[in-house]
Amino acid sequence: MMSRKEHLQLNGFRTILSNYASINLGVSTKVALFYPNIIPVPRPLIILPAVLNAWWVSGFTASMKSNL
Repeated sequence: MMSRKEHLQLNGFRTILSNYASINLGVSTKVALFYPNIIPVPRPLIILPAVLNAWWVSGFTASMKSNL
C-alpha cells in the first residue's frame, strides 16, 4: 500500500483507519470525533482448543522471542 503511495489518497487513508479501528481498543475518541464513519475491518475468530499442548506453546513462544 505504501509502496504504491495509496496511503496518500483518501481511500488509502480510510483503509488505514479501518485497520486501526480493528485492533485492540479501536480508535481513540479524538480520531472518532474527526472520522465518525470509520468501519472496522472484521477480525477472524480464532478458536483455540480447551487444552493446549505445553510443548507447542513453549516452542511457539520461543520462536516468537527469537524473531524479535
